[in-house]
Amino acid sequence: MARKSGTSTVVDVTTKALYDLLKTKKLEDITILELTEKAGIARVSYYRNFGSKEEIVRRDLHRKTEQFVRESGIHYENTEPKKYFESLFQHLLDHRELFQLLIDAELIGYLKDEFDRAFMRPHTLKSQQYADCLVAGACYNLAYYWFTSGVKETPHQMAEIITSKIRFL
Repeated sequence: MARKSGTSTVVDVTTKALYDLLKTKKLEDITILELTEKAGIARVSYYRNFGSKEEIVRRDLHRKTEQFVRESGIHYENTEPKKYFESLFQHLLDHRELFQLLIDAELIGYLKDEFDRAFMRPHTLKSQQYADCLVAGACYNLAYYWFTSGVKETPHQMAEIITSKIRFL
């Protein structure tokens, strides 16, 4: 198999290879050799770009979050709540296959970590930190329940649910 070069290519092919392998194996059962062979990269390229297999998932979720913020032009702090949450749930729906894979592979906690990173920022007011914690947890739990219940509601309905239940928004 031809070797890949270039950081973004290595990251992309390694991420895809890991997700492909996760369809049939647990993360802890996937070896670095197996992953690099599937990705078509040298092991040195893997170690140059990643500290662990978990980092691949975390980095991909972070990249998807940043892409969502950049492409949508909206942000939690400066967008009307229903519009923000509808966009967020549409983004989650757009990546449904990945999130279902993370649920099946018992790695969905990484999504919670990403919600915490995206919503929780340092504040001088303790009450704002608690509010951010509440929103991060509510979004994660709603998304998790939505996916595990078969995604029957639309992103618009999900936005209605979250904004009607969290009145301070």
